[in-house]
Amino acid sequence: MKSTKYFDLFLAGIVAFSAYQFHYVWLVWKGFADLERVAYALEDRPFVYRLLVPSLARVLEKLTGIPAVPCMIFLVVLSSVGLFYSLRYLYTAFSAHQEPAGMFAFVGCELTFMWILIGVKVYDIATAMFFALALALLARRKFNSYYVLFLIASLNRETTFLLTLFFSVYFFNRMPRRHYFFGLLYQGLAYTVVKITTMILYRDVPGTVLSLNPVGVLRGYVDQPVWFAVLLFVFFCLFLVIAIWQWNAKPGFLRAAFITLFPALLLLHILMGYPYEIRVFAEVFPVLLMLCAWSIPALSYRSALQQPQAIEAGG
Repeated sequence: MKSTKYFDLFLAGIVAFSAYQFHYVWLVWKGFADLERVAYALEDRPFVYRLLVPSLARVLEKLTGIPAVPCMIFLVVLSSVGLFYSLRYLYTAFSAHQEPAGMFAFVGCELTFMWILIGVKVYDIATAMFFALALALLARRKFNSYYVLFLIASLNRETTFLLTLFFSVYFFNRMPRRHYFFGLLYQGLAYTVVKITTMILYRDVPGTVLSLNPVGVLRGYVDQPVWFAVLLFVFFCLFLVIAIWQWNAKPGFLRAAFITLFPALLLLHILMGYPYEIRVFAEVFPVLLMLCAWSIPALSYRSALQQPQAIEAGG
């Protein structure tokens, strides 16, 4: 057990080092001024609404005297470590076997970094972390912890409403009705309060609440057919084929999460995204990774679904 713990720490260290490289990506591609705009909430709407990481960076600046930009980079690295342990926690929600969990989390983090590298934002890693941890808590039926996390995650990116969508679909008839409706009501109110508060707080900032760009997205793919073909093959074909392989043998919880999250994110990407922004699918990355892992016999440990903590998750 100790050796596994130390090995996980070693892997988490590599993940942190990998995430730190985003600092150089930002400096080369966007420049230091762009990081300052993010850190001090000088972006246009709707980007300024994603206030968790920049706000925490400014708090750290006041507490330590270190400028907000280095503090923000530190929070990105910290988010990467959080993603590692969240993916590990998600994996062990479906398997009693601990040995592959650390390696799964490590590979999952590195793949996530690769997917979000182009156009990366400071809140992307935190988004994947929050969704991985939220799904792990829901799989374990730790609803009180999930409700707290939901509120925090809503400050990071507004797509947390997708968790409510999944909650409404999967837990229908899987929990007492009063608890079910309480969960829906709480999430709806929490999300609405956060959304309205941030909109009021930044109402004078240039930009729009929503940025619709369906024509631009579709035209961007049509105008660059070679890049579109590469994207379609590498991401949508390769990983999705692995994910849906032996679909019915995979945990019902993960299948429901993917069916709920992926189409919604694809629609949001087309309506409000930009071409080739794979990073906007960060919310579904943990589920996609779990489904892919379940296609590998050495990682799936299907018999482990009979363990007490995974009975509900197997659904």
